[in-house]
Amino acid sequence: MTHIGIDFDNTIVSYDEVFYRCALERGLIARGADASKSGVRSLVRALPRGNEQWTALQAVVYGERMAEASFMPGAERFIRKCSASGFRVSVISHKTEFDAAGSGTNLRASALAWMRAGGFFSGKGLGLSEGDVCFEPTRAAKLQRIAERGCSHFIDDLAEVLEEELFPAGVVRLHYNPAGCAPAAGSLCFDGWDGIYGYFFGA
Repeated sequence: MTHIGIDFDNTIVSYDEVFYRCALERGLIARGADASKSGVRSLVRALPRGNEQWTALQAVVYGERMAEASFMPGAERFIRKCSASGFRVSVISHKTEFDAAGSGTNLRASALAWMRAGGFFSGKGLGLSEGDVCFEPTRAAKLQRIAERGCSHFIDDLAEVLEEELFPAGVVRLHYNPAGCAPAAGSLCFDGWDGIYGYFFGA
């Protein structure tokens, strides 16, 4: 059985616009600055107390402003096609319950609320149940969950996850790599969801 595991943050979900918007609102960046998440991170971390300000910004984006995040282009189409084709999908992500800034916002609850609003669990939606979503406290626990779920394939944006020594043997590794970073060793590399769609379903 084809069972596709998918990472959540920066793989299914794009935060570029909301990071840019929140950083502008807080006066951390200038209008017209690099609007990507990585660009905003670099600019904010270069400020006085930059790491602290970046941690606080992450807490806002992943918590109270999570509803403003969007699907990565093509991710919704891919998951919907998997469900229609009888493929099992599990979302398996390293996500702590609460943010490092200490705001008290439950980040997992915010993510699940975004998924509900996005139609992941509705009868005519993307075909998942909440039991198909696993948020893990550590990377090691994430890798263990991939093995426990019996995934045949796993899709992640982080090369270091796919290259982990403890990554489950026999799982096909797919590197979602729109930024054009160095491809993960031992993985199939794709620059977007359209390529992943084509790999499984053809053009």
